[in-house]
Amino acid sequence: MKRVGALVAVLTASLTLPAAAEGWVVMDLGETATREICMSRAESVLNGYLGSFGGHSVEKDSWTAYGYDLKPGDNDVLIMCPVVNGGVYNAFLSVYGAFEDSKEDFTDTVAERLKEQWDNAPR
Repeated sequence: MKRVGALVAVLTASLTLPAAAEGWVVMDLGETATREICMSRAESVLNGYLGSFGGHSVEKDSWTAYGYDLKPGDNDVLIMCPVVNGGVYNAFLSVYGAFEDSKEDFTDTVAERLKEQWDNAPR
C-alpha cells in the first residue's frame, strides 16, 4: 500500500511540473460596436505596449491580433475579436508566458497593463 501511495505522489508531482513552468491569463475585454473597431483597438494597444514596455512584434489577421515576446519576461499575447451570442463583437485577451529560464511569472503584469491600455484606448 505504501508503494501505491508513493507512486501516486510521484505521478501527481510530475503532472504539476509542466504547469509550474508556464503562466496563462485570459480576460474578457468587453463588447465593441464592430470587428473593425475591435481589431483597430487591439493593434493599437499591442503596438502601444511594445513602444512602452518592449517586445518583439505585432501581427494581425482578420479577427485576431498577436503580440510576441512582450516584456517583462517572454509573453505571447492574443487579442481575439469574434462574434459571440446575439451577433455582437467581443474582445478577449489571452497572455501566455513561458518562463523556463526564470522562475518569475509576469503574465498577470502584462495582462493588467494591456487591460488598462485597452480601457483607455479610443473607442
